[in-house]
Amino acid sequence: MPRLVRDRLTWVMYVQLALWVYFLYGFGPVAPLLRDELHISRTLAGLHGTAFAAGGIIGGAVLPVLTRRLGRHRLIWIGLGLVCAAAGGMYAAHHLALTLTFTTLGSFGGALSVNAINAALTDHHGNAAPAAISEANAAAAGVGLVAPLIVGATFAAGLGWRFGLVLVVIPVVVVALYARARAVRPPEAAGFGESGRRTGRCRVPFRWR
Repeated sequence: MPRLVRDRLTWVMYVQLALWVYFLYGFGPVAPLLRDELHISRTLAGLHGTAFAAGGIIGGAVLPVLTRRLGRHRLIWIGLGLVCAAAGGMYAAHHLALTLTFTTLGSFGGALSVNAINAALTDHHGNAAPAAISEANAAAAGVGLVAPLIVGATFAAGLGWRFGLVLVVIPVVVVALYARARAVRPPEAAGFGESGRRTGRCRVPFRWR
C-alpha cells in the first residue's frame, strides 16, 4: 500500500481547501438572514443558492482553459483571492443584485481552487493520491462544521454574520505569505515548467475507446 507523505506542500493545500470550505459552509445558513435584512421573499433569497451553483458550473467550464494559460499555482491563489473578494463584497453589500453577484463570484473562485488543488494533490502524491484527497476533504469538512458556529457566534455577539464570513480573508493572507516565503508551489500540469510558465502547448490526445 503506498505511503502518504505529508510534506509542506501537502499541508498548504489542505489549508487552502479548508479555507474555501469555510466560506462554503459559512455562507450556507445566511440566506434567512439575508431575507430579513434585504426584506425580500423566500424565493428571491433562494436565488443565492442558484447563484452559488451557477458560479461553480462556470468555474468548472473555464477551468481547463485557465489552467493551460495560468498554471495551477496561480489558479489556486486567484480562486482564493476571488473568495476573499466575495467575502469582502458581501460584508459591504446591502442590495440583492450585489449579494447575488458576490455569491456567484465566491463560488466561481472556489471552483477554480478546489479543482486545481485536487489535481495538484493527485500529481504530487501519485499512488497515494486517493488517501491525500480523502484526508484533505475530511479536514476541510471539519473546518466546514465550525464555520456556521463562528458565523453564528459573530451574529449573536452583535458583530453581524458578515463579520464571521469575512474572517476567511485573514488566514488566506497568512497562508499566502507563508507559501511565498517558503517557495511552496504545487506541481504544474503538462506544458508548464517549475516556474509556472508555459513550456509548450499542452495537448491531451483524444482516442475513441
